[in-house]
Amino acid sequence: MESHHEVDVAIVGADGHRSGFGKPQRWTLARSSMKPIQAFPLVATGAADAFDLDQGHLALSCASHNGEPRHVDSVAEWLHRLGFDSDTLECGAHLPLHEASAHTLVHDEIAPDRRHNNCSGKHAGFLTVCRHLGIDPAGYLHPEHPVQAHHVTKATEAACGVDLTDHLFVLDLESGEQTMLVDDLDPDMQETWAVQGAYPSMAWLPDSSEIVYWSKGKIWRVDVNTKVSENIPFEVVDERSAYPAVQVAVDVAPDTLTTSMPRFATESPEGNTIVFESMGKLYRKTADGSAKRLTRDKGDKGDKGDNREYSPAFSPDGK
Repeated sequence: MESHHEVDVAIVGADGHRSGFGKPQRWTLARSSMKPIQAFPLVATGAADAFDLDQGHLALSCASHNGEPRHVDSVAEWLHRLGFDSDTLECGAHLPLHEASAHTLVHDEIAPDRRHNNCSGKHAGFLTVCRHLGIDPAGYLHPEHPVQAHHVTKATEAACGVDLTDHLFVLDLESGEQTMLVDDLDPDMQETWAVQGAYPSMAWLPDSSEIVYWSKGKIWRVDVNTKVSENIPFEVVDERSAYPAVQVAVDVAPDTLTTSMPRFATESPEGNTIVFESMGKLYRKTADGSAKRLTRDKGDKGDKGDNREYSPAFSPDGK
């Protein structure tokens, strides 16, 4: 067995019936699985119909795409309908997740733009709602922007049955009673720092009478008994040295390269062969030989290949 994963699963049927196993009520960071819910306003406001979006557009708004040419072209055409270009997107740019498409950009010395971002379809959906409702799209990612506060957040609350207002609670460990102390926390840090906790920027005073927390660019203290918050003013005098950036010449498209990240290594039943994936292709290596391609597949683009190979598994007889 390569790995073991402990999971919590929640299943909700169309009739509202809920089931699952593990701890299905556990709070978690939904990440991109929220995209279909975040796309609700695109349809509910009439924006999708107003701009004659088809199922392809809706699929892009609900999923993380690979940045293949067909995805990038669809997003570009969508933005053109809205009278926007890729600079209007606020999702940032990265290389396509599709390895062949990423290699092509690097080989052709073309920098990826925001259309290549795997989230650009969702963002195009946000911009469509802005255009349809006459909302200024600038800053549309901020939680307080109208498209988020009045539409996306509301849709999420309704679909998930949760209150997304940001609160600071204290929990009495003996009684289990929860008491809200602060209801205006800044949500920006929650996704970025979720690996350390839902909201880590806080600390108790030594006597447990107050909690010090960060919000809205300032430091505050809240009295646990009175629930009154006060700003803690401070100034910082700092000197820093700036150095020229280190620049190293890198050949971004060599004819050959040595890969250092083989994955999905799988041993044959006889124990004399290993099959692994590297650079999107499967290789076979025996104890007395060098690694060779496992398949003859050349994909759709000649010798480069365009079909990704991964997760090998031997048959019981090892053949």
